[in-house]
Parts: sequence; structure tokens; C-alpha cells
Amino acid sequence: AFGLPAFWISEEERPHAEVSGFTVVDAASVLTTHLGEVVKRHAGELLTLQDVKELLESVKQHDAAVVEELIPGSLSLAEMHEVLRRLLSEGVPIRNMIRIAEALVEGARQTRDPELLAEHVRRALARTICNIYRSADGVLHAIALAPQLEEYLAGSIQAIGNTRHIVLDAAKLQRLLTEISNAAESVAAQGWQPVVLCSAAIRAPLRRLTERSLPSVPILSYAELAPDVSVQTEALVRVSLEEVSAI
Repeated sequence: AFGLPAFWISEEERPHAEVSGFTVVDAASVLTTHLGEVVKRHAGELLTLQDVKELLESVKQHDAAVVEELIPGSLSLAEMHEVLRRLLSEGVPIRNMIRIAEALVEGARQTRDPELLAEHVRRALARTICNIYRSADGVLHAIALAPQLEEYLAGSIQAIGNTRHIVLDAAKLQRLLTEISNAAESVAAQGWQPVVLCSAAIRAPLRRLTERSLPSVPILSYAELAPDVSVQTEALVRVSLEEVSAI
């Protein structure tokens, strides 16, 4: 589920493995974890327009004003559906629908672009998002990008249709993914959830770039950090993509 190496052992070997420092998980827990991760990973695909309508009806019971201003005044049901799908696709829970609706009303005053609206909602849910990835010690153990790398990636963003993409040739893309993967493995090996931190300007395009190869490594922007969240940088990705030759 998390891309870490594992070994099958017999039940008789369990005490020895635990004494040796291995984390031992029974088969049922492994299956449950994998199924849970699959469901979370595809939650955005499972959400229907009818689901969104029912969610809004629930919100209406507690805050009718925000729903009336949001639909259809600010957004269509289809546009809201797309925003919620984007949130779910990255594991952001949508239980706090009142806060999400309020953020959408606010964001829709500037744009109706689903990607930009999703980023606006993410900032409104900063505490929720941070709590997902905080380790047991209450700290967010992060992987940062060197300023020069952030600048290079920002300069590589192109609009393709209605979506922004970081456009790199094959060699640069592979080098970047390898460096992020290595950093994530080093953080995970210490028992922490690796989280990549970057500027808000490149967060969504960077996630789009990594989602196939590194689906379990979340990408957060600095704007999504709640004020009281303690962040500890465990790794810094310094790769200079200008020096990578094209294949």
C-alpha cells in the first residue's frame, strides 16, 4: 500500500522478527489496509452527481443560506462535483461540507476554474489536511524542494486545455521522480509519513506530475499549513534539471 519492502514470514518466526526490530503485520490487516487505500485512491471516481446533491441537502439542514448562495448562484452542481472529485482524489476528506461550501462561495467570486477552486478549498481545510499527515509525534515530517528547483518547475508550467501541467522531457522527468522517491523512502524508513512541501503556484501541477509514479506521496503547499503545525524538514530535493541531458 505504501511502497515499502516487505517479507512473508511464518507465524513461528514472528517473535524473532519483532525482537529484530521488524514491524510485523498479520495478513488480514495487510488486506484491509490495501483495500482501504484502493477505496481512498479511487474515491473521486466513485462520487456521483446524486451524491453531491444529497450532501448539499444535508448541509441545507444546518446552513440553508450558504447552499442557496452556492448553487446555482455561484456554481453549477457539475462544477461543485468536479471540485469534490479533485479533493477526494488526493485523499482530502469532504465531511466538513459547510466549511467547503463557504470556501467555494468565497472562491467563486474570483474564478470558476475547478482546479483553482479546489486549491482554495484545500487552504480552507488546512488543519484537516495537516492532521492527516502528522506523525505520532505531532510533527509534519516534510520533503522540501530547493528554491532553484521550484523556480525551474514554475517556469516549466504550461496550460494544456483548462489544466496546468509541468512539462519536462523524459530524462528530466525521470530524474525528478527518482530524487523525490529516494527522499520519500528515506523519510518513510524512519517511520514517518513523507510529505512534499512546495509553493502554492506549483502544487497542483506537481501532484499531477507525480500521481502515477508516486501516488502515496502527498504534495502540500506552504499555504496549506495550519499556523500551529510543527514542520520538520527531513530531506531537501536539490536536483538541478538544467544539467540533465535530454534522451
